[in-house]
Amino acid sequence: MNKTPLVSIIIPVYNVEKYLERCIQSVRSQTYNNIEIILIDDGSPDNSPIICDRFRELDERIIVVHKKNGGLSDARNAGVQISKGDYITFIDSDDLVSEDYISYLLNLCEKNGADISCCNYLRFSDDLPVDTIKYQEKSIVLSPIETCEGLFSQYYDILVTACWKLYKSSIIKSYPFPVGYTHEDEATTFKFYYNANRTVIGNKPCYKYYQNPNSITKSEKKLNGDTIWALNYRIECLISWGELELAKNAAYILMGYLCNCYLIDEKNTKKYMRAFERKYIKSNYMKFKHKIRFELVYRVPSKFRYMFWN
Repeated sequence: MNKTPLVSIIIPVYNVEKYLERCIQSVRSQTYNNIEIILIDDGSPDNSPIICDRFRELDERIIVVHKKNGGLSDARNAGVQISKGDYITFIDSDDLVSEDYISYLLNLCEKNGADISCCNYLRFSDDLPVDTIKYQEKSIVLSPIETCEGLFSQYYDILVTACWKLYKSSIIKSYPFPVGYTHEDEATTFKFYYNANRTVIGNKPCYKYYQNPNSITKSEKKLNGDTIWALNYRIECLISWGELELAKNAAYILMGYLCNCYLIDEKNTKKYMRAFERKYIKSNYMKFKHKIRFELVYRVPSKFRYMFWN
């Protein structure tokens, strides 16, 4: 590996003219200079393409691709295909990063000999300033199995998304994002962790996550077919790899999602509950205590309207 490895920063762009400039500026301000900034204009109908082109003229590290709209996965995959970096990171175009974002993540990888590193993140919105947290800097190194176990339990929030991480490019190029689906991270990130030599999680908050009220993840409150597909696909992959204990943990995530949807919208969720019961409850892919929980909610939902699945 080069002493100063090239890092590819991939930023999909769609309808973000209000936020794009601040995002790009935060990336351009990195203390680590050996970067390429890949802006993928995913057929954006607003002024985002013009903003991308303007910044390309200002910074030779910026590469701009204009393409037909294909969704977030397609845009990310397009960026990966042309990337030349030893490492890859994904940043959403309405988010911000600290000036040491790349240097911190790269140091975590190199110091621990890890294929993937992860930092902490802070939330902000138009109405709320960036969160502040007190922390004493530390990190934890996890094996592939430990990382997947953490994804399905205490590290879910930090690990589930593709953002605020740095990856060896070979891993990302081996497992493209599924095109045509939302919730693509649920169907992809577990592959990255499972096939990495190790993952290191640091607690320094170098990523600022904008809570856009118009985004897909904010607007979905009820049943979503893409979510079910992604969660089910993850289980099927783990079963095919012979990782039955991980598959059980992944099945519990899907079970919790379906049960919550069932309590909100029993009529439209019932067919998915029935399918889940046939496929997982009546098999060895669920822990006994989880089977009991499922059956209680499925059979007597009126008793569990305010139940929280933790």
